[in-house]
Amino acid sequence: QLEERCGASRLQLKRLESSGQEPLADARLDLAHMLRSSPIYQRPKDAVYDFQFPTLADLEKGSEGVERLAQVVSPIFCSWDDKAPARRRFGLAGVPTPAELGGRPVLLVGNHQILGADLGPLVREFLVDRGVVARGLASGGAMRRISNEGRDNTFETFGAVPVTPRNIFKLLQKGEMTLLFPGGMKEALHGPGEEYKVLWPEQTDFVRVAARFGAVVVPFGGIGADDSVQVLGKSDKLMESLRSVMPFLPPEQPEKKKDSGLMEVAPQRPSMPVVAPRLGLASGTSPGLGDRYYFSFGEPVDLKGLDPKDKGSCAEAYGDIRSAVERELAWLLRAREKDPFRGLLRRQLYERVAAFGLEGPRRVAAGPLEGQAVQSYGARAPSFDIGQLSPP
Repeated sequence: QLEERCGASRLQLKRLESSGQEPLADARLDLAHMLRSSPIYQRPKDAVYDFQFPTLADLEKGSEGVERLAQVVSPIFCSWDDKAPARRRFGLAGVPTPAELGGRPVLLVGNHQILGADLGPLVREFLVDRGVVARGLASGGAMRRISNEGRDNTFETFGAVPVTPRNIFKLLQKGEMTLLFPGGMKEALHGPGEEYKVLWPEQTDFVRVAARFGAVVVPFGGIGADDSVQVLGKSDKLMESLRSVMPFLPPEQPEKKKDSGLMEVAPQRPSMPVVAPRLGLASGTSPGLGDRYYFSFGEPVDLKGLDPKDKGSCAEAYGDIRSAVERELAWLLRAREKDPFRGLLRRQLYERVAAFGLEGPRRVAAGPLEGQAVQSYGARAPSFDIGQLSPP
């Protein structure tokens, strides 16, 4: 009854041992301390400024979930090579970190894949390979739902914040590495025939905010998730078809479109894609179930000299960044054709047999956890000969 009247989040029960009939008169009771430490007086947590770097235990726990996916999709990461700018190299060494830039913010900007399946491998790889948290922008509704259900909020543990203009402003102001998908939920919930399409809004707001804080933008592309499933349609189209043959169904209620100004935001009732797993397994030449994930990070774009008030220059930079993302996508689609381990069966055979016991645990390369072994990070099969590929 007390929980119903006070609210569970604002109620804290204290058992007073041997306090007699007048507990407040007991000298052993510090009522002021109890009040100050109660939920009523605690300052709300700030998702940006109160963030704590994950511990090794946090990383292991989160990595275990990512590894279940990685064991199937064996992600490959490539980045810009400063010694040969037209080419790419394996790993994320070509992506600058805020520490390497003297505390300047870094904004990772790329395409989102179906149902956001690309997020976990990306965040883990930056933690392990570069020792930095790539702080993503997540749906506030999803974050609240997980918290309300009483489960550990993995989003918050690994630096995600609700997607609002104010939060990205604060992240860049603080000099963080921030992960932004301008296509947002429009790309993550895309329809048939929209695989690897860059579905960005017309607004250039993220460029203007990034320029204000002298950020370095790193465009990237990612492929693989869209090839493991088939998007058969969208839920709103399905309902339209049902209403045409079942006129007694209630009509759809109009809804105002929400826009963060920085990325496409899903409405309160998003049109979900109707997806089904592909019937065949991924092969060296054809998409299929368990297709390999590939990510490529292009040449960094320094916005330090860009005037955020110059709309024309910001629009031009926005177009250049978008084109760079599209080039990375096109390069990855060509590059994976040369990967002898793209096929699921051959790749699984290598990773389960040939690579068994040949490599020790992966260690964090830099940052607060430098040198720590991540036991849950498994061995991956090799990929294409990157030196023989034409540049993006």
